[in-house]
Amino acid sequence: TMNISGSLGIFMAVLLYRTIEYPKTNVAPVRCSPPLRRAILTILTSSKLFLLLFASSVRGISTLVVASYFPLYFNRAFPSNDGMYSIFNGFGVTFAAIISSSIGGTLADRWGKSNPGGLAYVPAIGIGLGLIPASITLYCPNFYTSMAAFFFQTLLSESWLGPGMAIMQREVPRDMVGLSVAVLLFFNSITSNIGPMIVSAFDSGTESVRDVIFIIIAFSYLISAVVFIFLGKLLQMPYKHRDEEPEEERRDFDSTKKLFGSLGSSENRKKNSKLISPRRSNSNSPELRKHFE
Repeated sequence: TMNISGSLGIFMAVLLYRTIEYPKTNVAPVRCSPPLRRAILTILTSSKLFLLLFASSVRGISTLVVASYFPLYFNRAFPSNDGMYSIFNGFGVTFAAIISSSIGGTLADRWGKSNPGGLAYVPAIGIGLGLIPASITLYCPNFYTSMAAFFFQTLLSESWLGPGMAIMQREVPRDMVGLSVAVLLFFNSITSNIGPMIVSAFDSGTESVRDVIFIIIAFSYLISAVVFIFLGKLLQMPYKHRDEEPEEERRDFDSTKKLFGSLGSSENRKKNSKLISPRRSNSNSPELRKHFE
């Protein structure tokens, strides 16, 4: 599996390098090679990136709990369907996660065109709604209904990944996007281990472990959704400093200013005042008649 994953990674890297343009960013690139310390400080000192780090890390707690303890719970609750759960977990959940990331990214991109906060509101809505099928997954007495709810739980709750990476790409310099994503995933991995530690401390050895699992999932989903909402509010706020404006907007502004800067000179103002201010000039002026002719 490692060889297959590595081969697919190399193929996708070449394909993306040849066909995909670099995503837009709100921060100008830095030509020097960024150290790890600079990437960490960038994430921790930016309110938007810190909220993204916090929301994704809290969300990761439930991810590792599901991966670690769902097989154990379903083995206790439905021992005769252990093989069926393995098949569904291997294919159904993976398929749902792929669809969730793709649809979440697409919806966030469309919403983000009219409202930058949409990049965070899509994960907030998806994660919040994911708590409904999560409760059905753990408390439904029918195995197949529980598996269907598990599919929709994954479909909704994993919608943060695409929008989250889009926010990261917008808010960090181009020369440290990859390193910043690595730092984000590192903190997510460290934080996510809290969930299994709590479950193991309260595991009774029976199927009642679902109560602890659900409490942790509910805590993770609700806190993460609320933080994503706050992040969306921040993304909607206008830039306070010109250096925080998107690079392309700054370039367009500079070009426009250079092109029309001469219009503000005193000589041009005197020359054009008769044409643009007919009330202040003689209506029978030759220049005005020539202008309208």
